[in-house]
Amino acid sequence: MCESALFWQVVCDYFHKMGTEGDEHLEKVLSSVVDFCGYMQRYVDDLKTGEDPEIQLG
Repeated sequence: MCESALFWQVVCDYFHKMGTEGDEHLEKVLSSVVDFCGYMQRYVDDLKTGEDPEIQLG
C-alpha cells in the first residue's frame, strides 16, 4: 500500500511540475483510475456474493 501512495505522489508531482499541460494529463489519468477502481470494486463484490465456493472471497 505504501508503494502505491508513493507512486501516485510521484506521478502527481511530475504532472504538477509540467504546469497547465500537466494538469490536463493528470485529470485524464485520475478519471481512468477512478473508473478502474470502480470496476475492481464491483468485481470483488461479485466474487463475495458468488455461488461458487472456489472463487468466493471472505
